[in-house]
Amino acid sequence: MSFLGRWESPGWEGDEDKGPKTRTGFAAKTKINRHEFGVSWNSELEKGGIVVGNTVEITIDAEAIFESG
Repeated sequence: MSFLGRWESPGWEGDEDKGPKTRTGFAAKTKINRHEFGVSWNSELEKGGIVVGNTVEITIDAEAIFESG
């Protein structure tokens, strides 16, 4: 997981300026084996090969906005 930093940005809600908002961001990547989660469906292609591989790559990009107390 990577911490992408903290920054200030405008805080508009509709047409109302709520002042600057503090945001923070994170990014994460991982891989899982789909069989470990009970997903075993697959099908062969006409010219060889399979439709679905065993490894699933997951990418998460998250941004949070801090709310005042």
